[in-house]
Amino acid sequence: MKITRLTPADFKIVPWKNGKGSTRELRFENLEDSETFAWRLSMAPVVTDGVFSDFSGYDRKLLLVEGKGMTLRHDNGQIDNLSKRFDMACFDGGWRTDAKLHQGDILDFNVMTRQSVCHSQVDAFAENDHHQLVVQSECLLIYAVGSELAIGSPESDSLLLETGHLLEVRRPIEGLWGIFGEGVISVQVNWD
Repeated sequence: MKITRLTPADFKIVPWKNGKGSTRELRFENLEDSETFAWRLSMAPVVTDGVFSDFSGYDRKLLLVEGKGMTLRHDNGQIDNLSKRFDMACFDGGWRTDAKLHQGDILDFNVMTRQSVCHSQVDAFAENDHHQLVVQSECLLIYAVGSELAIGSPESDSLLLETGHLLEVRRPIEGLWGIFGEGVISVQVNWD
């Protein structure tokens, strides 16, 4: 088990592919011998209605973190209405997706995985409580959205993760993990 802590100073701002905004990359892993990412975690403010960037070849999971929400309309007919914290939309990055804000700016959390290369499981806990997470992955990522988190694996003492920081665990111990705190997003990545 290899543990890496990432602080906001480790994140970088990159422009959207469509040039209409920017995203904060939290963590990514490139495909072997390529500058194309296999998976990526990021956060982005959305301040105007509009069309999402084209990420053909990727599956997307998008969670509402802050704001009154937005509705996503995809060209295949799927509609995702994100109105409360941690509501999640799952869709193909190649679909044409139009976003309509409900009442002002929002902040979203994005997980993208390359189709046929890897896939993700995303869990989010909004309330301040002791949460249990079944871990069965090659890479576990935990982001502290709303408060400092206490995180414990089945075989180790708990560690603290500050608000706005990201924990990456390679080859995590499988089993039931405990997370105490408010505002938790966990992402498990497995290779196909």
